[in-house]
Amino acid sequence: MTASLADLSRDIASTVGVFRAEYLKDAEFFRYLERPEYWSRLEGRRACFLVGGRGTGKTTALRALSYDSQAQFNGPDPRRWDTVGFYWRVDTSVVTAFRGSRVEDLQWQKLFAHFVNLQLMRSVMDFVRWFERQDSGPLEVDAEHLRLASAALGVEPVETLSEFGASLRLAATKFETDVNTSGGMRTQSPLSVLGVPLGHLVSALKSDPRFSQHYFTFAIDEYENLAPYQQRVVNTLIKHAGDSDYTFKVGVKEKGVIDRSTLGSSEFLSEPADYITIHVENSLKQQGFSEFAERICNDRLAQIPGASSVEIRGLLPEVSDEEEAVLLGGPRRRLEIRAEFIAEGADERTLAQYDAMTLLSACMVGYWAQSSRKSLQTVLREALDRPDQWQNRLNNYGFAMLFTLRQRVAGLRKLYAGWSVFAHLADGNIRHLLALVAETLGRHVVGGNKLDTPVTPQVQTQAAEHVGERACFELAGLHARGSEIMRLTLGLGRVFGVMAHDPHGHTPEVTQFRVDRSAVDDLKHLDELLAAAVMHGAIVTFPGDKNSARSGNTKEHDYQIHPIFAAFFAYSYRSKRRIMLNGSEVLSLASSAPQGTVSKVLRRNARNPSSDLPPQLELLAEFFQDA
Repeated sequence: MTASLADLSRDIASTVGVFRAEYLKDAEFFRYLERPEYWSRLEGRRACFLVGGRGTGKTTALRALSYDSQAQFNGPDPRRWDTVGFYWRVDTSVVTAFRGSRVEDLQWQKLFAHFVNLQLMRSVMDFVRWFERQDSGPLEVDAEHLRLASAALGVEPVETLSEFGASLRLAATKFETDVNTSGGMRTQSPLSVLGVPLGHLVSALKSDPRFSQHYFTFAIDEYENLAPYQQRVVNTLIKHAGDSDYTFKVGVKEKGVIDRSTLGSSEFLSEPADYITIHVENSLKQQGFSEFAERICNDRLAQIPGASSVEIRGLLPEVSDEEEAVLLGGPRRRLEIRAEFIAEGADERTLAQYDAMTLLSACMVGYWAQSSRKSLQTVLREALDRPDQWQNRLNNYGFAMLFTLRQRVAGLRKLYAGWSVFAHLADGNIRHLLALVAETLGRHVVGGNKLDTPVTPQVQTQAAEHVGERACFELAGLHARGSEIMRLTLGLGRVFGVMAHDPHGHTPEVTQFRVDRSAVDDLKHLDELLAAAVMHGAIVTFPGDKNSARSGNTKEHDYQIHPIFAAFFAYSYRSKRRIMLNGSEVLSLASSAPQGTVSKVLRRNARNPSSDLPPQLELLAEFFQDA
């Protein structure tokens, strides 16, 4: 690769290839920021749970509420801000310090409640120090409220913010040392009542005219890292935030809210009285995820020297089914079908009629003859005599037929190319979308190309395969059940890949499954596994019966492994038909000894378990043989 192409490759990695908001410095964060429509619902005084998987943009949205973000958006004068916000990412290494069997749960609650007070007040005092460095003049605070905050915290009364900040830092350090040293058993630090010192500190700041009309927002990220009793502590603050001058915006993964109860024995968070929920992926897809992601990619491409006029849709051109049939070997398949016509005794007129068909229709004749067990000439007559019905058949089965064109032939089995396809693969997840684009453009440049030429469908497909593979194996390190989730994804991916490769005589595009829980020995294990798989983005879930609310039927859920894995396993990324799996099969697929479960599921669905592996899965041949 020449020096200029090497520079271009680095530029792509440092712009398009940066996926996580946590890794961005402030200047980069604001440079790449694109506001989705749901942000208008995130603003305001009402508490909110922002629900979404990894990479959906929760962290970006929560960071945008912080005071430094408000200053970037609206200038340093706080009177022009929407809110005074504070961002707190829940760190597992911190919250695990408040666990242990030697201390009763009630004592842990008190200790953690005091820690939350300290943590939130430290966030406020960080803002105070930041604000005073902006040459904005000293804050005019109510000394009485500062004295009350000091008393509630259990430190010596003070009357200035600098004195309070010093006392707070000292109290926090002593408390954390006590907890770490004694494991919570002999803590000497005084413990404050949840929310009381924080309320006094906020009141003290609101006495400054610049903040008198403001409310304060605490943006808490990765709420799912909290233990259930710790969530109850935070829930209590959320429940009673309506009586205060502050509110909470909470980021949490799907299935990450474990407990809606509070410290009050009969009190629970209720929606919409106490909070609202925003489902990020659904909101992005409703507003038009493809267009939103396109703006993000184009903004990032514009940061690359010499690429300011490049647009992502031009780099990733769409491929029609007809064009894809050509690239996947349709002409070869057409000749094979023509030879079969001759073997059937077709005359020259019939052959001419067949030769006049489009490539997609010609291949569909062979596909439908095999699926319906009719002669090729019978299917051809149906196509010619009833063109409207034939067009419907092409619409319903054409996509599935593409998976069959490369049977017994080496190479790509299906193309995953075009901007709209990438948007489908990402399924509302901006991190997946950026990973697809960065990997694709990186391969394009390594191949000796610049960004003034579109990426070939083959390179796009290879990039999608690689991103899916990487996402699959990353699952092992994301959770205590990560290895189970990865094995479940591998097993399900193989099942749906074989079904896509052998659709003859079956409903096309089987991509979903429902779980029969009626005969499962360890139902708790099953539910925890599925919840963890959903939480960490291996599986997506949605109501199985869209009319259940009206019909009164028991509400069931359908599942689908995330579309990002579709290219890796070579099956359809679209949400289509489903199969039924029993709970024991799901657990077996996730276990270290699946004992032929993939083969069992395939045989039950009339598929051949010994179907050839696509090239990208050949290194896993031993695993799938055991599965």
